[in-house]
Amino acid sequence: MLLKEKITDQLGLKQTGQLDNITIVPSLSQGYHNTNGKLTLAPYRSYSLMKGSGDIYASAQDLAVFLKNLSGQRWKPEIISQLLTPHSKESIERGDLYGYGWFIREASSGHPKAYYHGGGSYGVSALMAIYPDEKLNIIILSNVSTLPVQELWGDIEKIALGQSLQMPEIRNELPIDPKAIEVVRGTYHASNGMQFTLSDDGGKLYAQLANNPPFEIFMQRPLHFYGKKVSIDLIFELDNNGKAKRVTANRTGDHFIFFKKQ
Repeated sequence: MLLKEKITDQLGLKQTGQLDNITIVPSLSQGYHNTNGKLTLAPYRSYSLMKGSGDIYASAQDLAVFLKNLSGQRWKPEIISQLLTPHSKESIERGDLYGYGWFIREASSGHPKAYYHGGGSYGVSALMAIYPDEKLNIIILSNVSTLPVQELWGDIEKIALGQSLQMPEIRNELPIDPKAIEVVRGTYHASNGMQFTLSDDGGKLYAQLANNPPFEIFMQRPLHFYGKKVSIDLIFELDNNGKAKRVTANRTGDHFIFFKKQ
C-alpha cells in the first residue's frame, strides 16, 4: 500500500493505517455521536465509501512524528512548498486560503501564521496545526462527532503561546416563543457566498452553516442567540416590518455578516 511504503514505514509510524470493514485495529477508540447534548454510539458508516477521505486512522503520537518530519529536512523543499502554497483563488474556510491538503492562515494581530486542517466523520473530530515561526504543532483528536475543534484549537493556541484566555461564561437562557422563532427563521447569505440557515423543530431553534450539522441555539436576550455545542453568538437586526434582515455571527474573535434571503 502506498501509504505504508511512502509514509508510515519511512517515519516508523506504528499506529497509523487504512481502515476497512474487516480488520480489527487494536486500541481503536469507539466513536460517539453528540445528539441534543447526549452521547450515543455513532451511526455506522462503511469505510469502503471513504477511501482517500476519512478512512485513515492515526494516534496523536504518530501525528506528532508526522508533523515534526513535515517541518524538518526529510521532505524535499519543493514538495513542502507545493503543500503549503495557496492554490485557491478565494478563501474557503474562516477566510483562509487552501494549499494541497492544508489551509493557510496568515498572521494577524490576533494570531500567528499557521497551516491547519480539521475534519470529522461519524464518531470522530480532529484538527492539526503547524506554526512555522514558533516551531509548534497542535493536534486535537476526539472520538465524539461534531466536537467544536476550532474553538478548542483557539483556546489551546492561546495557552501554548502564553496569551490571555477568557474562561467560558455562564449564560442566561430565556424561553423562545413562536413569535421569536418566526422573526429570525430563514436562510441568510454572506457576501462570499456562505449560507447560514435557521430552522425550528419542536419549539427549538437550530442553526446550520453550509453543509455542517445543525446545532441548537439558545436565546440570551431578544435578538441575541448563542450556541452551546458550537461557540457562537448571533445578533439579529430587524427591518421596518419587524423581521430579521441580517445577522452578525461572532465566533472565536471572527465576525461574519449574513443577510436574509428574501
